[in-house]
Amino acid sequence: MAATSSLYASNDSIFMERVFSTSTTWSPPFDCRAYVTVIGPGGSGGSARNTTDNGTAAASGGGAGGCAKSLLRLDSSVTYTITIGAGGASVSGAVGNPGHTDGTIFAGSDITDMTGEPGAGGLQGISTTNVAGAGSFAGGAGGTASGGTIWNVTGGAGGSGTVSYWEDYGHHHAAGGGGAPGILGASYRGGNAACTVNNYDKAVATGGGGVGGRGGDGTISGGVMSLIHTQGGCADHDGDDISTSASGVDLGVWANHASGNNPILNQTHNFTPRLGINTMSTGIQGYPNYAYTVPYGEDGHLSSQGQAVSIFHGLTGQGASKTPGDITRISGPGAGGSGHAYYASGAEYIQMLPGFFGGGGGGVVNYSGGAGDTNTGYSGGGSFGAGGGGIVGYASSSNVFNSGTGGHGLVVVTILEIL
Repeated sequence: MAATSSLYASNDSIFMERVFSTSTTWSPPFDCRAYVTVIGPGGSGGSARNTTDNGTAAASGGGAGGCAKSLLRLDSSVTYTITIGAGGASVSGAVGNPGHTDGTIFAGSDITDMTGEPGAGGLQGISTTNVAGAGSFAGGAGGTASGGTIWNVTGGAGGSGTVSYWEDYGHHHAAGGGGAPGILGASYRGGNAACTVNNYDKAVATGGGGVGGRGGDGTISGGVMSLIHTQGGCADHDGDDISTSASGVDLGVWANHASGNNPILNQTHNFTPRLGINTMSTGIQGYPNYAYTVPYGEDGHLSSQGQAVSIFHGLTGQGASKTPGDITRISGPGAGGSGHAYYASGAEYIQMLPGFFGGGGGGVVNYSGGAGDTNTGYSGGGSFGAGGGGIVGYASSSNVFNSGTGGHGLVVVTILEIL
């Protein structure tokens, strides 16, 4: 039956929790009172491959799935049907895929069916036409939700990708981050990426949304040979925005730290207080805060070292960055992956991966004409229910640029008491 006021009056300490990541049927071993959280699958990011030296490319991030939450009385005599929607598959040189059409569903004969609809895939485009640029591509829309008695939250949209002006020569690239699902009652979009001015070789890659804030926005409005990589949304704030009109700058979470610069804004360290990184879901190769060159860590956003009480506890992570010692810090649980502009031949992809429930970071591959090699490129995949990051770049005809996959759906049954 649906939640009632008498149910809310009881003690809400957690007795046990069941997490379902694959479709199944399930009967609780006893009558119980439980929170049920249903998270729809996310869409994959768009992928734009510019194979012509001199040109523009833009791609947006995938949208997150919808999230429904209820407080229910579950009956041990009822068999509940759990349908887990698959996230949108990665693409190369194409519009991103939505999450599986059916979404994620928790259904039973004694309750109102709960559904998290899928997020949409990101868009993409390229252009070598003077003045026009590649255009502006909205992020994939978030999926809706229904059947929840506590909330039905639409997923966070993917971040947009925009290149609004280009003329004659050079490369302008913009890739948005993936959206995050509203697992805590509100959802957040991926960061918006934009290049809005002429002259050569510009790249903007933005972070994915987190459980407590959107991905950082990035805008280049002047200069030449400029790079921006924004932070993923965090547990307690938005990812930091970056805007510049300067030439020859490398700003954001992957900037040069030889002089002890702030890993977000490339300014002198100001020791702004931030929550410590929680690595319980992102410890890779025995070094929780250090990233080797992957593909060893490409599934880091889906890995888990176990949870203390609930999968929704401990989501205190921050978007990935580098320390003054040039050590990569991976996004913690609840944070989006950070954006990254890089050469495919020497890439570390793990920094674009999110923590639990975060959107994937956008990626810009081979951001200048001299880097049109044949290596494969990646952007960050979304965690459970989240959208994948968009990816763009200059490529030879044989390059493959894999956009971030959408995160699969999830159903969580948090049992509060036996009845």
